[in-house]
Amino acid sequence: MRTSPATLLMVWALTTLVFPGFARAQDRGPFDAIYPPQQLPLAFDHAVHLAKAKADCKDCHASISTSVRTADRNLPEEQACLDCHDVLEENPEQASPKAACSTCHPGYVPTFPEGVPHDQTKAATPHPPRVELGTAALKFSHQSHLQRGITCDRCHVGLEKASLGTRDHLPMMDQCTSCHDGRQASSKCATCHISLPDGRLQTALPTGTLLPRGLFRNDDHAGEFARTHGPAAQADSESCAACHTPKMCGACHTGKVKPLSIHAADYILTHPAEARRDDPTCSTCHRAQTFCVDCHVRSGVTDQSGPLMFNAAGNATRSFHPPGFVDSLGGVPSSAHHKFEARRNLKACVGCHQEASCTRCHAVEAPAYLRASPHPPGFSRHCGRALRDNDRGCVKCHGSRAALEAMCER
Repeated sequence: MRTSPATLLMVWALTTLVFPGFARAQDRGPFDAIYPPQQLPLAFDHAVHLAKAKADCKDCHASISTSVRTADRNLPEEQACLDCHDVLEENPEQASPKAACSTCHPGYVPTFPEGVPHDQTKAATPHPPRVELGTAALKFSHQSHLQRGITCDRCHVGLEKASLGTRDHLPMMDQCTSCHDGRQASSKCATCHISLPDGRLQTALPTGTLLPRGLFRNDDHAGEFARTHGPAAQADSESCAACHTPKMCGACHTGKVKPLSIHAADYILTHPAEARRDDPTCSTCHRAQTFCVDCHVRSGVTDQSGPLMFNAAGNATRSFHPPGFVDSLGGVPSSAHHKFEARRNLKACVGCHQEASCTRCHAVEAPAYLRASPHPPGFSRHCGRALRDNDRGCVKCHGSRAALEAMCER
């Protein structure tokens, strides 16, 4: 039974509402394409500064009040540190708070020219290792969020208990969507994510490729998503359209050449199970009578070098199938007889057999010891209607339509 797109969407929505930690539990940490890896050769304790020193975020990060881009460097200026850490103390290592350079720059011992005070740090050699933050691939304005009364700890969760603040303390998407829900603030992806001129998101970023990770929908693009994306696309096609154009969909669904990523590298070894279930439907991309048969013949799975061999009793003596699969005309079919298998899943049969395989036994021209009627008892009373509805199947075994019209009961 197939689950409707509406049901899928409702399940995901309820999961997020009832279990608000659901998205965070699946979170695999900062995404490199959004938050590039950082180099932070510093020793800094936010917990000490916020709790013990009673510092406010803006005391050190003064520029956030006017910052409107993620490219803005909102780290504290050196003077903000020197206001408390007095490097001019006679013994800076014993000062309170400690003021030696190595307090914040571990292992760093500078050399100053003679007569230059130690608060003139630009004159020191060598310079300490630089802090490399990278630019987040997002559109974000600290200024507009602060003006709306959104406090720092609303987005930078956990800093009050952390030592060094890293990209692990930058806001993740579930935090953003708590406000960007379409009511309090826009829920359009392009509100925060960098977009192209046509409105779609820019997925090819300098730091990597932007891909959904399934935090809110069943849309994790890793693994075999190319094969399993159907329910997610049906449940929320607008979300897909944020990155994909109809042309991208058509390239796979109607294109002649399919991407290799649809199947795993060893799929040729594992595909029989799915082919028997017909899930996914193989005929969406493959023609059973050409693609499947040709491959099976080349690989020796199917032998079509000649007709099946039958003994005097009419039983097949050379067959891929188990004994009894093709019984003699007078035999009593078992539950594994081919007629039940054919009715249950004819698509599995045509993976190897062509119509000639069926007419070899079921056509009126077949030898008497092979001939078998595929019709149930009493079918002759209804064959006229079957002939009128679609004569293609009839003439495969019986020959011309004229002969059939004369034979069938009206």
